[in-house]
Amino acid sequence: MTNIAKGMLAGLAATIVLSLLMLMKAAMGLMPALDPISMIGVMMGVSSALAWGVHFMIGTVIWVVPSQSSRRTCPAESSG
Repeated sequence: MTNIAKGMLAGLAATIVLSLLMLMKAAMGLMPALDPISMIGVMMGVSSALAWGVHFMIGTVIWVVPSQSSRRTCPAESSG
């Protein structure tokens, strides 16, 4: 598996965890004004379902760039 694929997989895992936390926050009624999915939908003028898709795209695809950039400046070797 390439480093880019590993970065995308890590981004997907982190996005899933973040999404679950956002759903739990909404279910508890905490900070109802802070709803990133509806913010994405309003800014783009799209439905909530498409906004969720954009959220996952950002978390999975877009964040590969910073992770790969930091890998070049902060290389780490596995000891295993």
